Amino acid sequence: ADGARPSNEGRGYVLRRVLRRALRYGRQFLDAPDGFFHKLVAGVVVDEGKGFFPELEAKRDALREIVKEEEEAFAKLLDRGLKYFDDVRKTVQAEGRSEVSGEEAFYLYDTLGFPVDLTLIMANDVGLGLDGAGFEACMEEQKQRSRDALKQARAAGLGGGVSLSTDQVALLRNAGVAATDDDAKYALEDDAAAAAATTVAAVFTPESGDEGLEESVAVAEGDVVGVVLDATPFYAEAGGQVGDHGVITLDGGLEVEVQDVQNYGGYVLHVGVAAGAGAAARGAAAAPKVDYARRSLVAPNHTMTHVLNLALRDALGPDVDQKGSLCDAEKLRFDFSHGKALTAKQLAAVEAQVQDIIAAAMPVDTKVLPLADAQRIPGLRAVFGETYPDPVRVVSVGGNVAALAAEADDDVAAPALVSTEFCGGTHLRNSAEAEAFVIAEETAVAKGIRRIVGLTGEAARAAAAAGEELRAELAAAGRSADERLREVTERLERRLQQSLERAVTLEKELYRSEEARSASERSAAEAQLRLEAERAEAEASIRTKYARIYEGAATDLTAQKKSYEAFRRQKEVEAEEAAASLAQSREAHSQEVGEFQLQLHRAGTDMDDLRQRLRLKEADSLKAIADARQATAKAVSLEGRLKALNLDLEAEKRNALESLAETEQTFRREKVVWEQELDSMRARLHGATAELQQLKSMKLEADRRQMEHLARLQEHVTDEVQRLFKKEIEQIVKT
Repeated sequence: ADGARPSNEGRGYVLRRVLRRALRYGRQFLDAPDGFFHKLVAGVVVDEGKGFFPELEAKRDALREIVKEEEEAFAKLLDRGLKYFDDVRKTVQAEGRSEVSGEEAFYLYDTLGFPVDLTLIMANDVGLGLDGAGFEACMEEQKQRSRDALKQARAAGLGGGVSLSTDQVALLRNAGVAATDDDAKYALEDDAAAAAATTVAAVFTPESGDEGLEESVAVAEGDVVGVVLDATPFYAEAGGQVGDHGVITLDGGLEVEVQDVQNYGGYVLHVGVAAGAGAAARGAAAAPKVDYARRSLVAPNHTMTHVLNLALRDALGPDVDQKGSLCDAEKLRFDFSHGKALTAKQLAAVEAQVQDIIAAAMPVDTKVLPLADAQRIPGLRAVFGETYPDPVRVVSVGGNVAALAAEADDDVAAPALVSTEFCGGTHLRNSAEAEAFVIAEETAVAKGIRRIVGLTGEAARAAAAAGEELRAELAAAGRSADERLREVTERLERRLQQSLERAVTLEKELYRSEEARSASERSAAEAQLRLEAERAEAEASIRTKYARIYEGAATDLTAQKKSYEAFRRQKEVEAEEAAASLAQSREAHSQEVGEFQLQLHRAGTDMDDLRQRLRLKEADSLKAIADARQATAKAVSLEGRLKALNLDLEAEKRNALESLAETEQTFRREKVVWEQELDSMRARLHGATAELQQLKSMKLEADRRQMEHLARLQEHVTDEVQRLFKKEIEQIVKT
């Protein structure tokens, strides 16, 4: 609520570390769902604390969005980080180690966004320690890579870079070399003070070591050389402003074309290329000459950066903080904290306010004040976490620094259209000297960080003119294109209507075919049902007939068997009686035997009749089976006819689909013709945008300086992180 934002430096990094500790604890130990923390902050924290801090309630929504963005950003890495740490824990325990290595902690820090103090807490939770010395070694290696990248970037522009190491700066101090006097660096034009002769304090080359200062260095044409003067009018790169270019003429006529100027501990190093051969010696006279034409292009970009900062706060609110800047001869670039892209209306308002301040011809006043007095100026802007000298230089656009400082204790509100900042850069004397201003680009560079690229002076007018020409050409192209597009559209609509009508006709035919197919399917289904019914009826009839035949035959056979058994028993009785009376009459016995044989013959005849009846019943059954088979064959025939009908329907469907495909191809060919016409129109528009591409080429030279600035900024950030880490470790040790 006081304006801090989670970031990688200063209080923003402290805030980020606290938030990420809480997120890790909630996820790992409380099993909290995704998105729990921003709701907790915007709800419970604000409700409980708003009585003591009213700004919490006023900024509830902003707090919710800030914490939500940080929560969502870390959530993408949290699961990976926890899994990686769990794998590390298992490895450490398996190897019998007692602490997490510096390399493992640095991977969590550098790749997965886990602050080292969070990793230490996680290690302690599972009974492990952390190799702090190893982590510091990894951090130092990263800083060295940053320094090497900076040297390579400079070497790319100078054929081999020259920079001063800490040991070389110590050499200068131990040799009694005074810090460079650069009071003349603020002039916008050549004057006697800036052109005053000076002397060479030291000379360095890419091969210079830290054993001692060389009294004289032989230089060949094209060699890269670094010169430290006892006084200089050159501006060393600082505060987002690039260093000056120019020429230093040494005693003996050797000229060094300066292309880079850096400040190392108060010693200003001028790095350039020798325009001839000669010697550069300590104590030799030197005549520095700044390229003031180039500086006059840089100054308006720097001054308008201050004005842009003011306009952004007016348009977006007081929570907008500067996050970085770059001012060179081609453009100004300003990074600021804001959670989303600016709308067209906001961009127009910002641009209009800067243009209004230019049109108002406001004076630009500078004054060096004691730091304590300067910090009380109402409306003063300073980069949080930046270390400022005491005394400090104050720059005000539209205000008088002395008057503002005098009103500091009078509880006077800051003037509405006055920009007041700490700054050591070169500036205009009046805002009207910037002539013009346009915003060329607005984009995101990091989570919650936006970037605006602006142009001033002739570049702004050229960009505005190019924009107006493009608008005019687009309007003209749009009017002519509208007519052609209308014709093409009407033609396509007619053909599309015809295609649709044809499609409707085909759909109707297909519908009729589907109806016929459905009717055939219904007829086939009905025939199938009838066939099934007939088959079931035939099977039932056959079963009934067989059952009746079997029952009748079985009944007859049972009756015959019973009759035969009864007859046999009777005859046995009679035979026994006959045997008993055999002796009485053999003739009577023979007669009885004949009668018995006659009865047996009759029983056999009855059995033959029964067998004949069974054969007839079997023939009837076979006929019924044949009838059933004939019905089955008829059903199979009906199924064949149904399949043939299905094939005919499929053929009709394919024909309909082919007709539709042909219609679609015709439509696509017409679409290709239309697209070709549109491509022709785009080609004309491409020609109109060619001039805008020329503006982009202006960035190429600035990219090199941007890389240098980013590398230095990264080194500064790394140093700051290391300082904070050491301070945090010391606090932990004390605790």
